[in-house]
Amino acid sequence: MSRPATLVLLWLGALPGAVSAQGVALGVSRWLTSPHVTEYKIGVDGFGRGIFRFVVSAEYLEQSGTSKAHWYGGTGDVLIRATPMAQPYLIGGAGVGAGRGPLGGGESPGVGVWGGMGVELFTVGPLGLEAEGLYGWRSEVDLSGFSIGLRIGSKIGKGGTPSSEPPSALPPAPPPPPEAVRLPVANPADEEAIRLALAGLPAGGTPPSGPGAVPAHPVAAAEIVVTAIGVMGTPYRWGGTDSTGYDCSGLIQYAYSQHGVKLPRRSVDQANAGREVGEGRRVDSLVPGDILTFSAEPGGPVAHVGLYVGNGRFIHSASKGVAIGVLRADDPAIKWWWERWVGARRVVEGR
Repeated sequence: MSRPATLVLLWLGALPGAVSAQGVALGVSRWLTSPHVTEYKIGVDGFGRGIFRFVVSAEYLEQSGTSKAHWYGGTGDVLIRATPMAQPYLIGGAGVGAGRGPLGGGESPGVGVWGGMGVELFTVGPLGLEAEGLYGWRSEVDLSGFSIGLRIGSKIGKGGTPSSEPPSALPPAPPPPPEAVRLPVANPADEEAIRLALAGLPAGGTPPSGPGAVPAHPVAAAEIVVTAIGVMGTPYRWGGTDSTGYDCSGLIQYAYSQHGVKLPRRSVDQANAGREVGEGRRVDSLVPGDILTFSAEPGGPVAHVGLYVGNGRFIHSASKGVAIGVLRADDPAIKWWWERWVGARRVVEGR
């Protein structure tokens, strides 16, 4: 068996343990050289924080025709976006491996570097397809040039880990304030959802029963929503946690902290706070105040959070600042967030 084939098989054998909370990324590229070079990658996707995302891969490339040039090894890519959910993105990477040049000879150790831009083309369920244009170079094999390629990714396993605290250890809801909460100014299309949040009821106006029911005293959760709504229009600022700008997790942390509930700073940690609700992405099991988690690409790991308002709407801070979003699967114009919805967490329980 050839060395490249052995490398790929070893990598595939290691994947099940590595991707329990990540995803698999497959890529193929054509170098614009003469003779042309074809490049293949298989890797683990989903590592990252904020605007950065990392992909670790095994790579094999070879030149066509009479050339004997090829290169194989382990690589790492970093993708950088203006915001965690933005398109397009910058990409850069490096790798360590071995190969041989166009004239043949023995295998020699070498390195590679590359950089360029990418953009998401479309998504279908948990799959996302991206196109990338790069300039790359591989040492010891006399190969360099521009390339165009496709990358497809899909989540494997279930992201995140369960909270280590049982439901009984969740922080109690703070007592409701003695005065009525003033309804903030909002888009008329969102007023019904906000009124329902203030009443502590889900869309439909009647409290549910059984698992996932509205807490006995839901006013505190509703007021957490109102606190978030009160800063609508505030610009997005990466790392922001105050009125000068919020990022997604900064907004959620701020809204909860104003009512005595402490949350982790990062969205990936907020995705493990409280207990899971709405399993199977059921909107009818959500109540105002639930934290919604989203991925940058369908099926990917958590990269964004929002706060459920009611009536299928949520408030979050994204590239256009603090605004209302909609969860709907049946409308092509607004299903972008639905495709990236990972799950929901309930932090505040009634007493």
